Amino acid sequence: MVRRLEYLEDFLQGVSEGEGIERIQERLVARKKFFELEKSRAVGRGRPFMKKLGEAHRLSELCRTMARQLGLIEGGGILQTSAIGEQYLVSDGKARSQLLIRGMLQTYVRFRSLVKCVALTDGNEIEVPMGDTRQAFIDVLSKIGLRDFSRIYFETVVDLSTQLGLTNWHLRDNESRNWILYMTSSIQFLRGEVETTKGFVAHLGEETWTIIFNSVSLDIFREQLWKDYLSLTKYIARKPVPYSNLRSKVCYSLRMGDRLFDGLARVIMLADAKYLLVGAGGTLSFRRDSASLIKSLPPKTDRGEYMVYLKMDKKLMGDK
Repeated sequence: MVRRLEYLEDFLQGVSEGEGIERIQERLVARKKFFELEKSRAVGRGRPFMKKLGEAHRLSELCRTMARQLGLIEGGGILQTSAIGEQYLVSDGKARSQLLIRGMLQTYVRFRSLVKCVALTDGNEIEVPMGDTRQAFIDVLSKIGLRDFSRIYFETVVDLSTQLGLTNWHLRDNESRNWILYMTSSIQFLRGEVETTKGFVAHLGEETWTIIFNSVSLDIFREQLWKDYLSLTKYIARKPVPYSNLRSKVCYSLRMGDRLFDGLARVIMLADAKYLLVGAGGTLSFRRDSASLIKSLPPKTDRGEYMVYLKMDKKLMGDK
């Protein structure tokens, strides 16, 4: 599997438009280069981390395999999108996520096992050590019934389930590098065929999953944002805090996804009667293990800078 859904979408779009494999690989290289350049700009480096982008063949093969396993493409020498693949391309973001979630739950046993394990664990979260000690990683996953997971496969599944809105995660701290993986959706596991007016269903053999994505009202988000902001600043208003730190804290408090946070924060920045929320550009701190960097990228300001810092305060009478 590929770790970013954008690669799969680029591959599928190329197949739909009748492009040859070389042209499709050019699409994938352009996307990979974009990601690397964005990561580079975010940490203030003059060039991408990766000096070579010659993995197009490997990346296209991963996309081909994944697209075929999910039933998005068909054909032998000449590939073409299936009916499901065409449906995916013409759907909106919500419908695309649901289609992929169903396909991945039905196709990938370990993807299904991980999501179910987190959903059934007390608190709907698990803590996984991602430091240099591989045995600690294996021991923790084995203890909760998740065997046969390599580090890279675990990271890939977590990335995909997070992009699809089922889960989210953050680092416990920089020292331990433990990942806290938690649900941003609620799932009911039922027997047989069921119908629902809430969420959507995925039929998995004799079991049916009813999946509802978590939602947060603007009022609840606003108050939690203020509470967590003050916690990070030791109750000092208008003190800048890293955007990603505040986002991680609020998302964990409300069990929500990063993109939902970005959208609601933008609403408060543009117009809010009670709070002043201001973003400032800058560069992110560089970590040698940059696997989480794409996830950590904040939105950009109107000037094209990453919104690295946020500061907040209550508005006084007459403030606009």
